[in-house]
Amino acid sequence: MPQEDTVLLEMLQYGNAKSAYEQIFKKYYKLLCAKACYMLGNMAEAEDLVQELLGNIWEKQLYHNINISLSAYLYRAVKNRCLDFIEKKKNQHKQMNEYRVELEPELIQAALLPTIGEELPGQGVRANFDLAISELPTQQLEAFNLVYMERKRYQEAAEKMGISINSVKTHLRIAIRTLRQKLLHLR
Repeated sequence: MPQEDTVLLEMLQYGNAKSAYEQIFKKYYKLLCAKACYMLGNMAEAEDLVQELLGNIWEKQLYHNINISLSAYLYRAVKNRCLDFIEKKKNQHKQMNEYRVELEPELIQAALLPTIGEELPGQGVRANFDLAISELPTQQLEAFNLVYMERKRYQEAAEKMGISINSVKTHLRIAIRTLRQKLLHLR
């Protein structure tokens, strides 16, 4: 383990934790974001993931559990969180597709019927809505699904997402604003 990382870990565990945490953040934040972005393909999601990881290390004092090099721990943690995030995103898309099938059996049935030059009323709006929802960042999409699709209360959504109620409300507010803008733009 590099000497500097050893000193930072010792400072976290036995000394000035705040100063050590700030140094770790400055040293590793951009590198961890780059790794996460490479895996996720989205810088905003990568930054959220790394901030959440570093926040958890600080708030939950996870640095007491680090028994390998600091850099190895951080890179492994980012990799594992990215893999979990990718899996979670796949499951969300699967759930959204299942929800659409349950929600609109008449549209699916109508789509299977042969039509000549006819457009199903509202079909363009629904396609635009589906496209706009699919483009939401993951946490906004998850908050939207939990509160509006699954009819969860803010508290339940916050617990499931592992964030505060105010964060859930913020994600919802941004998601709704984004959806409005996209749908008005597509008209």
